[in-house]
Amino acid sequence: MAALGFWATDFPDRKAMHYVFPAERYGAAGDKFSPKAYDVDPSKPIGSIEQAWEAAKLLAARILKGILAGVETEEEIPPLVCRFHDLRHTTVSRMLNAGTPLAKIAKIVGWSASTMVRMAKRYGHFSLDELRGAVESINGTGIEVGSPVNSPVSVNSSVVNRHN
Repeated sequence: MAALGFWATDFPDRKAMHYVFPAERYGAAGDKFSPKAYDVDPSKPIGSIEQAWEAAKLLAARILKGILAGVETEEEIPPLVCRFHDLRHTTVSRMLNAGTPLAKIAKIVGWSASTMVRMAKRYGHFSLDELRGAVESINGTGIEVGSPVNSPVSVNSSVVNRHN
């Protein structure tokens, strides 16, 4: 979302139906005769998704290095190494970790019911605390998050309460 927010700052009058990868025209200018984007129209899609993807990876690399768009630098910055599918995987993983119901995620990313089960296994990354909480929900011991993985009974206790 931060990337979209950053992108949106370039288009203060943008509408919800505007493209993330808008049509742009390029030219060269300045003493270094460096390429510049001009005549950006967010109501029209860019002509090539491959060109847009490469431009997005280059911009992301510059942002990660702390170099703002349009600022000249002597350093040659290679594009960020990232596949488009990596973004999908990260998005799904973050939604799961944020507690978004799996059925909603499946609807957003277009999974069928059978695919949803397979993808839940692939994308579902659970922390130790989350797994411990799942077990605690059925045993009623009330183990606090962050407690040792070993016995929920104190070291001084000799009796284990069992709930059937």
